Amino acid sequence: MRRIRFPELSDTSSSPPILAQRLANRLAVSEPVVEATIPKKLGGLVLTRHLGESLMVGDDVLIEVVGLKSGTARLKIVAPRTIAVHRREVYDEIRTNPQSDRFLRPEPTEVAPAPPTDRPLKAKGGLVLTRNVFQSIMIGDEVELTVVEVRSTTVKIKIVAPRTVSVHRREVYEAIQGDRG
Repeated sequence: MRRIRFPELSDTSSSPPILAQRLANRLAVSEPVVEATIPKKLGGLVLTRHLGESLMVGDDVLIEVVGLKSGTARLKIVAPRTIAVHRREVYDEIRTNPQSDRFLRPEPTEVAPAPPTDRPLKAKGGLVLTRNVFQSIMIGDEVELTVVEVRSTTVKIKIVAPRTVSVHRREVYEAIQGDRG
């Protein structure tokens, strides 16, 4: 580690605001510094997934990485129709304008339940959303997925969920289900 010395800051007789101003003057640059406008939330789980890998949120929601390209991740979300899945900006719009007809969901029709099978969960259909770094997806009102980093073959996804909601890599989820059954 390299140390940088600031001789003008070694005077301990100066008050802290003066020291801070001296440091600011010393570190001043000719170009303006752009501050991040993305709010930072504490907590959450960050998982790295490769292309084609997936994760489970609870027992009903599957998130699969279906595409990665230059800072953009395509995520396929398979969830029951009773669970709302929205991009964060749409979710915020719904929360601020609950009377808007733009986001009304049609009433679900009666569908016969699927027969139980012993096969592992297979994703059929689903919603595919494209998210850039630091863009989010809301699942219901409590679970938020945020794309943290995108590389050529991997994506880091931050999941913020209540402690009562289980979040697992799909292979771990299937191992747990195998142990139970």
